[in-house]
Amino acid sequence: MSTKTATSEQLVEKASKPYSPALARDLLQILDMVLILSLGLAIYLFYVYPEEPQTLSQYLVTLLIATIMSGLFFHWVGVYGGDVIFTRGLRVQRMLSALVGSFALFLAIAFALKMSSSFSRVWLTSWFLSSAALLSVSRFYIGHHIAQLARRGRFANRTVIVGTGSQADKLARHLTEYDAERTRILGFIADEPLSVGHKTHEYRILGGLDDLVQMVRNDEVDQAYIALPWNDVERLRKVTHRLAMTPVAIRLSPDLAGFEFPDRRFTEVAGLPMLPLFDRPISGWSQFTKAVEDRVLAVVFL
Repeated sequence: MSTKTATSEQLVEKASKPYSPALARDLLQILDMVLILSLGLAIYLFYVYPEEPQTLSQYLVTLLIATIMSGLFFHWVGVYGGDVIFTRGLRVQRMLSALVGSFALFLAIAFALKMSSSFSRVWLTSWFLSSAALLSVSRFYIGHHIAQLARRGRFANRTVIVGTGSQADKLARHLTEYDAERTRILGFIADEPLSVGHKTHEYRILGGLDDLVQMVRNDEVDQAYIALPWNDVERLRKVTHRLAMTPVAIRLSPDLAGFEFPDRRFTEVAGLPMLPLFDRPISGWSQFTKAVEDRVLAVVFL
């Protein structure tokens, strides 16, 4: 590459490190558990403890077990999975369903162990209702705050695109239009000699593969998309081999034909990724059901 640029700071302004969505999900889970535990304890101290102070240890153990059970149940139903922090209301409906399920499971276990009569029904009902209300309100508030941060790009991964052709241009336009809240494009990386600083539409060519490796070492990049023609196998192999040891996420962009079917998801056939375009309209049990339905309707009409 050209000797005009010695460091990556000369290629691109240093971008601030984004907030981690995984950390935000973990903090959301911790907050949910703290709220559930705190509400149960507060209602016990206000309603039960003045009359039955000897039950403190019993209720504390129960609170801890029920809170842990709720956390596990929330995980099991996918309350914190995927892109929860980017969903409307942080999946409040799924959270409420999980809360109902976890409390029902807790009651079933207490009933099976013949312990249900040992706890105040008013305390348990108040604990459940207040947890549902406060968790919902907190999620709408946090979701609004996260949405503001996302609009400012604070969760956007610092991204470079390896490639300078039409495939790279199309990928940059697509990510800018449909995923701007989670992807901040820094520029392009040329895998072949080109003039550094040359602009491809609104993004510059930041340098070559060596410059990208240096940017990774300087903690300036979170992920790289390889946007090279799929039929150029040697070129792809060279780039992936050069970037394989870098501590960033490396992804292979779809070929140009893939942009014509953005709503399709890859499936695996014999260990190979396939892009399904159309399935048989009727197959399996649907075919049998359709045949029976046709004959029944024919008999009715006759």
